[in-house]
Amino acid sequence: MTWSRLRNLLIALGAVLLLTFLFVKTRAVNFEAHNRFIGDLRRLKELDATLNQDLLKSRYAKLTDYDPLVAGLAELKRLQTRLKKIPIFIARKGQIEINRRLDAHAVLLTQKADLLERFKSQNAILRNSLSYFPIVATALASRATDREMTTHLNDLLRDVLIYNLTSSEALAPQINAQVEMLLKNRDRYAPSVDGADLDILIAHVKTIRKSKPQVDAVTEAILLMPTSQRTNELDKAYDRHYHEARQTANVYRLFLYLFSVVLLGCISYLIIQLEATNAIIEAEVQKRTAELKKAQNQLILNEKMASLGALTAGIAHEIKNPLNFVNNFAELSAELTQELREEIQNQKENLDPETLESIQEILSDLQQNATKINQHGKRADSIVEGMLLHSRGKSGERRPTDLNALMDEYVKLA
Repeated sequence: MTWSRLRNLLIALGAVLLLTFLFVKTRAVNFEAHNRFIGDLRRLKELDATLNQDLLKSRYAKLTDYDPLVAGLAELKRLQTRLKKIPIFIARKGQIEINRRLDAHAVLLTQKADLLERFKSQNAILRNSLSYFPIVATALASRATDREMTTHLNDLLRDVLIYNLTSSEALAPQINAQVEMLLKNRDRYAPSVDGADLDILIAHVKTIRKSKPQVDAVTEAILLMPTSQRTNELDKAYDRHYHEARQTANVYRLFLYLFSVVLLGCISYLIIQLEATNAIIEAEVQKRTAELKKAQNQLILNEKMASLGALTAGIAHEIKNPLNFVNNFAELSAELTQELREEIQNQKENLDPETLESIQEILSDLQQNATKINQHGKRADSIVEGMLLHSRGKSGERRPTDLNALMDEYVKLA
């Protein structure tokens, strides 16, 4: 693999990796995880408010048991654990802050759980006394024969019940005075009021007087705990970091769009370059094809010429042998004619002049014919020699040539 190809491969791989990275970053915000988290935060607020409502209901005996408080507290702890799973698209700085706020909220939740346990134990004592106090007070008032005692018992019942329903301690001195009065006059009320029942009544009043401020203090401490404020701060912190994550994703999305446009431009440029290169290659291919076709035609022509040369050489060889005989016998006939002429000259005294003249004419014709045959035979021999030279593909041997004779030969051939 050449360096240019390796470089192009690395560039393409880098572009794919960058495109994948930008795409993943644009999809980093998981809306399902976001909806789960804000749903848990909303549920955390609702449960905290519901727990406070159930606390007040328990305080004023609107609930018969503490099961809603226990269930609400357990659900808050489960939500606290679920909220520890912060969506991964939140930046590390944001996760640290949210975890810190969750830990602070968890501390408050632990304190609230401890206060609720105190509330349940103290409120149970208060509710027990509040349940039996009206019964005892009503029973004593119905059995009392002294009108003043009945009035005191009814006033005490009214004041204690009102005292329980208010957060003020304004009635405390009045209740204490009424208790002191009952204790002071117990001997006077003895015939109609049992002293043990009166002691039970006073014990319940003292229990209410002691437990009610404690229960109110615990209730107030629970209600004043900044759990709702911490939840709102947690919600705001998450919302802020969520929007930062959205903005970061939008920035990556912008980079993705810009990179896609640049990549598209590069691809378009490469396509144009490829088309231009293809056009050049196609023209080159056509040129080479034409050259190859020309070379092929030349090869075919050479093969034909070679075949023709071989055929010509064969024919020339076949012609040359009888042609040599023709030339040789023509020269020999001319020589014989000349010898015959000389012999007749030697014997002309023995021949008739007329016969001698006739013989001389015939010999002249024979000698002339033999000469002509020899000339034309040599001409034919030169033609055959040229055919042989052509069949060998050579230009032939360079030798001096009589131009007049050559021109004369070509004129005759024409």
